[in-house]
Amino acid sequence: MSIRLRGVRVQGCAASAPHPLFDTLDVSIEDGAHVGVLGAAKSGKSTLLRLMCGTEMAEEGNIERRSRISWPIPLSSFLVTSSKVSQNIRFVARLYGIADDAFARRIAQMADIAGFLNVPLRQCPGFVKQRLALALGIGLDFDIYLFDGSLAPVDKDFRERAAEVVSGRMANCGYVLATAAPADIERSCDSVYVLDAGQARYFATVGEGTKYFKELLSKQKQKQDGPDDAGHPLEETEADGSGDIDMLGTAVASAIE
Repeated sequence: MSIRLRGVRVQGCAASAPHPLFDTLDVSIEDGAHVGVLGAAKSGKSTLLRLMCGTEMAEEGNIERRSRISWPIPLSSFLVTSSKVSQNIRFVARLYGIADDAFARRIAQMADIAGFLNVPLRQCPGFVKQRLALALGIGLDFDIYLFDGSLAPVDKDFRERAAEVVSGRMANCGYVLATAAPADIERSCDSVYVLDAGQARYFATVGEGTKYFKELLSKQKQKQDGPDDAGHPLEETEADGSGDIDMLGTAVASAIE
């Protein structure tokens, strides 16, 4: 069980960019591993997660999936705000072949939003959508979970509860955490990839990887702060092709293969 990317090439959003976002990218995620992905802004962290779960296609290279893989959590763009919270949960349940009538209530209780089950999502407080997106992602059975940004939600009132739920769910599963925060990787991961100039550099120890990433950020900052040949400040031109995913179809297909 694993995810393997070999020789992957992705141009990114800007076709006119001088360099592709990824060029001959190689990444391997073994089932049960807790792997971090460190990258600066616009380095392609979200794009890499979408490549892993199958919601984005590579222009070149090979991607092999031998695991049930989540979508990037806490993605929420597939939620229908005009529908009730319970209807949103049941929609995802149908996609994944879950016929359990109690599933919607279990997800709502996990997210501590049971009181909003029969309320249209657009009429709920903002935290309901955030909690629902997290609970749906970790409430389904996957071999490898993908997290975009953090394992902990921004909702302070729910953070402790979420940490307990995530810890319990991840005990026997693998996950990939993509972030720009080395401290999160140090707390949660056993190994790390650092995205650098279209490549993913692998470090078997988190300490070595975070040290390399911090040095990389320092060099980039020095380059941006310094003048170019014409005496003008350097501007960032790299694009990563990140953005919300509009549907879960490809991720569902990957999960049920």
